[in-house]
Amino acid sequence: MGPAFTAGKYLCRLAGAGNENKLAFMRIYKQIPLVDTELDSSSVRKAQASNLHDHGHVELDALKHLTESGCTATPRLLGYRIGKKDANDLVPGGYIMHLVWEKVPGDPLDIDEFWSLPYDKREFIRDKFKKAYTDVLKFGYEPIRASPSKIILDKTTGNINISGFSRAARIDPDPRWEDYNFAMFLLVLIKISNILKAMAGDEYPKEYPKYMTRPHKRPTILVDDKLIIYT
Repeated sequence: MGPAFTAGKYLCRLAGAGNENKLAFMRIYKQIPLVDTELDSSSVRKAQASNLHDHGHVELDALKHLTESGCTATPRLLGYRIGKKDANDLVPGGYIMHLVWEKVPGDPLDIDEFWSLPYDKREFIRDKFKKAYTDVLKFGYEPIRASPSKIILDKTTGNINISGFSRAARIDPDPRWEDYNFAMFLLVLIKISNILKAMAGDEYPKEYPKYMTRPHKRPTILVDDKLIIYT
């Protein structure tokens, strides 16, 4: 079992006049005592002190790798600092880390607003997402908690960035696209009735629309109006 920790995320800006629009996010990771040891002696809590390098947070590794590799579909890592807490802290000698990354233009995708858009607008967003997410995958990381809020959409330019690396997985670099990624981020719907028929062997597509990836014996059918995706 790794050390217990808490984390907080803050919206920040560069200090000094004229920097009001230079925004960034900062997350602070801080080691805390294990459950039921909060009131134990300082020597007991000090024994829990952990080296962050032994129990690292994947967010630092992911953002550092993506930034150094030149990924243009994720926020850039601006800096980080790893330190130890003093003797008066809850875990004397425990780790504390400050992690800062840029706030890219745009806001998290509002999924209700997305589904209220005309079909061609939804297709535009899906296309931008596909390009951005493929760029991330080829560098060997992906967010574990896939949700629309991890899609940062700049409504002015239409550009999309991918966020959400506080919970990320290291994967084999793979630029190949799978249409099921649309469903993971709720950009298409899964037609449950068709899935059940397919699992029962009663339904199999004879013609594949443009988003077809590859036929399977038991297809999953993803839908959005006239768009149907068999994966």
